Amino acid sequence: MLISPSAHNTRDTRWNQIWDFLTSPNAAIQEPGQRFQARFLSAITLILSVTTAITSQSVGPMLLGFFLYFLSRTKYTTAVLILLITSNVILLFSMILAAPDNSVIPYYLLLIILYTSFFLPLGITALFTVLIISGQLLITAHRPVPSYDVTTFLVFLSVLVLIFTHFRNVLEHIRRQQVADALQKVELLNKTLFTTNKELGIANALSQEAARLKSEFMATMSHELRTPLNAILGFSGILLTGMGGEVDADARHMIERTEANAKRLLLLINDVLDIAKIESGRLQIVSAPVSLRELAEGWRTQMGILAEQKQLVFSIEMDPRLPEQIYGDPQLLSQIAVNLLSNAFKFTDKGTVTLSLKCAEAKWEIEVSDTGIGIPPHALGYIFEEFRQLDGSSTRSYGGSGLGLAITRNLCRAMNGNITVKSILNVGSTFSVTLPLVLKPELQVA
Repeated sequence: MLISPSAHNTRDTRWNQIWDFLTSPNAAIQEPGQRFQARFLSAITLILSVTTAITSQSVGPMLLGFFLYFLSRTKYTTAVLILLITSNVILLFSMILAAPDNSVIPYYLLLIILYTSFFLPLGITALFTVLIISGQLLITAHRPVPSYDVTTFLVFLSVLVLIFTHFRNVLEHIRRQQVADALQKVELLNKTLFTTNKELGIANALSQEAARLKSEFMATMSHELRTPLNAILGFSGILLTGMGGEVDADARHMIERTEANAKRLLLLINDVLDIAKIESGRLQIVSAPVSLRELAEGWRTQMGILAEQKQLVFSIEMDPRLPEQIYGDPQLLSQIAVNLLSNAFKFTDKGTVTLSLKCAEAKWEIEVSDTGIGIPPHALGYIFEEFRQLDGSSTRSYGGSGLGLAITRNLCRAMNGNITVKSILNVGSTFSVTLPLVLKPELQVA
């Protein structure tokens, strides 16, 4: 009776499925080499368990064998291996002591060496083998010569070497494959990283070019817008002084409103121009002798009008430890102070606005405090961003472009300083600018 190849393949496939079902390790074991070891150990314990169940007349060894079989398929493979090696060593030497001519002794010896050679490092395996053989020879030297011959032992020892070599080669192949796969993944990641870095470089270059073009456009447009505004301010000033002829009260009111809005628009354009200068890297910082007291008095004169208009108390505090003269850019320092004071007066309806100049070792501070509406905690993180204000209502109520604090922060950074804010809602705010205390001339370009 002939068996077709398809039937033969089906039978082999069914047998492989059964064998996989009986020896497949637990999913908790992920590493391929460990899974291969667990599968091999479970196959050995399964064969030993079935053999024990057939030959043993007691239930205990059979239950122990099946327990070790199921345990070998879990993450406790090492514990099963130790139990097997220990029990076999004890059994081997007990048989040697009891009957050194027992013919099964070489088989137990080979089984122990097989366990150790497959699961333990080569050095430990060699040491373990030498100790076992030496122990057997030491015992049998004082006992009758075993009944098995040297030829049989050498045959089984050769088989052991073949098995050992086979499994070692399989494990080595698995580990080499793992290393090759890992190297391939690293190479792929390196290629991906190289491509990504190249794309990021291109994107960064495009972004910088776009930012440069934007800054140039803003600067150009700001200059173009200031030209007609200056003409409007010039002609409105001529009309208000009466140089162009007498105007009645209604006409004067309209001209004044035109001039006021033109000045407001000019301030906004100047803010945009300042941002464009900073972003395009064209901001120049000079190092000139500066008298902080004279600067503070100039700020008092310039901002005192706002205090009088809103009936606020405006005070200036000078730290006596500050030197009479430092070096810095008086124009930029004034721009920082005026921006902070303008905001303080804008958002304060009653109470006080205080300007404090303080000395702090190698630094000095410009501190502006007010008793205004304050800043909610969630807004402290973005008030220094461009075109940002507290919310839509503040924009409608107080006006402004939202560029003042952004310009102030950028100016502080350009002069190697920083700005911080502390605020309590409906209580007030305190802005602190910290700058290096420079006592000799320096030329810095940002």
